[in-house]
Amino acid sequence: MDHTVFEFDITEDVVDEDGYVARGVIEVLLDTLMGLAFWEPYNRGIKFTGVTADMSFTFMDSAKLGDTLVFVNDTIKSNEFKGFFKGEVYRKSDNALIATGKQTLIFKIRSKI
Repeated sequence: MDHTVFEFDITEDVVDEDGYVARGVIEVLLDTLMGLAFWEPYNRGIKFTGVTADMSFTFMDSAKLGDTLVFVNDTIKSNEFKGFFKGEVYRKSDNALIATGKQTLIFKIRSKI
């Protein structure tokens, strides 16, 4: 299983009028970062492109301006055609679970043209 960990500081650019991070920001980051659990180990010399075929999120808590989020991502299973990934988002200050996500990516080898 391939594993990645990323941190993201919540700034004024990504919060609502009450100072809480917009859920869409967490969703976009999970979409991108879950797939990176696959790309780094397997994208050595092979040019892949991919599309998210299925994705779901569950939110358990919130985060606010000044918090740091920790994204923990794992490859559940993958081959040259598709990959299944999961991600968890924690608030760094107290290790509270903020959100979880699951994703299915479909891969295609890029043309050399």
